[in-house]
Amino acid sequence: MGKLEVTLPRFGTIHIVLFDILGRSVRTVVIGDFSPGKHHIIVDGAGIATGVYLLRIDADGAASTRTVMFLR
Repeated sequence: MGKLEVTLPRFGTIHIVLFDILGRSVRTVVIGDFSPGKHHIIVDGAGIATGVYLLRIDADGAASTRTVMFLR
């Protein structure tokens, strides 16, 4: 389990999805509307195999991708 910090300058939607290295969607972490400010989102790795994954974050019209690793 890990914590992800997302900051919104104004009210907006956050959509975070975890993908395996082949680009297949593994889990939707969060979809929702959030108020302005910093938000700490928990990424739960329960049931996820050890390995490298991509975390796509769409927030306030901007998108970014982070590489994450789950270890057991």
